[in-house]
Amino acid sequence: MNRTGESGEMGGNFWGGGREGRVLVLEQGFMRARRGKPIHGVELFRLNLIREMGELGIDVTVACQSWWAQQIRKRAPNARVLPLGGVMKVVGTGVRAAIAARKGKPFDVVLIGDPGAGMIPGMIAARLLRLAPRHVVFAHRVPKRLPTRVARAIGADVVANSEVVAQHYRRAGAPTRIMYGVPNAELFFPHDVPRDGELINLCLIARLPGHDKGLDVALEAFNQLEPGVAQRCRLHLVAFATPPKYDNPRIVAHPWMPLEDVAKLLREMDILLALSEHETFSQAIVQGMLTGLPVIATPIPVYVEKLDPLQQGGGGVVVSHIKAADEVAHAIEALARDEGKRRALGAEGRRVAERRFAWNTKRFVGEILLPANQTTDAG
Repeated sequence: MNRTGESGEMGGNFWGGGREGRVLVLEQGFMRARRGKPIHGVELFRLNLIREMGELGIDVTVACQSWWAQQIRKRAPNARVLPLGGVMKVVGTGVRAAIAARKGKPFDVVLIGDPGAGMIPGMIAARLLRLAPRHVVFAHRVPKRLPTRVARAIGADVVANSEVVAQHYRRAGAPTRIMYGVPNAELFFPHDVPRDGELINLCLIARLPGHDKGLDVALEAFNQLEPGVAQRCRLHLVAFATPPKYDNPRIVAHPWMPLEDVAKLLREMDILLALSEHETFSQAIVQGMLTGLPVIATPIPVYVEKLDPLQQGGGGVVVSHIKAADEVAHAIEALARDEGKRRALGAEGRRVAERRFAWNTKRFVGEILLPANQTTDAG
């Protein structure tokens, strides 16, 4: 039974304390060994989602390799783990996971995370083995043609993280809607006192030195700043696996850091640079917006969607093309000189991000995953 509060969001324990909904998670990232590498991006989002679904009373089972099993038990203790063991390519592991999941009770939903070509056999096996009456695909990247056609063929409902991704599934005829946002949005909020207007901290957050993350544009723009502005600015580059040392002492390279430290660092910043050539959502730009930072961005669709007032966005400046270092430099100079403009854009960006891009697991479960909490015998 759906209970809604005045806000329209579900309040309390939607399932009355029972573990009624049964969900199987097939995520290809969890089927690959990841030992020794930091967990970030989509993986953090998925771990947070699994934990929060368990806290809502959903019986969640995750098929995963042994290293991920340890992470899931630690980060989402309410979830069940279906260990796969060994090391196989995802193309074989997905099928093995579906066969192993068939040995227990049927599920209500199979939640498939961001399918690439390797997950196609597992998706088909899950449907042929009738693991659940419903399949939901979580799409976080631009897909190739085959995953979109398979999603339609197995009757999956698709949840995309942006219009850029959604349009590919729609063209294939798969029912698709957009719902996504930053998990742990409450960690990101503006500095509680006005910052010193003399020093301007600029920040680029990405997996560096990724060739398409705009590092070259950020450095070129910074080097083009007028001397009077340049002396007041510091460029913070976050984050490198191995931070390089720059000759310019006003350029600071940071190592990879946990989410809580990213939130603290952003509260010490004044302007966020979002200069990627390709993104399918970009948690970094939303984190900056939630922190109340004005954004200078390249004109890729997911940035425009968030910053363009005509698309119900706002809070930043979009330059004309992805290599427009001169325009980025001019935008930095303009914002560095105008504290009032920085505050106004930052406040608008925070309003947009809170309204549109902060993730809500209760809403996802109530509207998409288990909209009426109907358990059906899939056998």
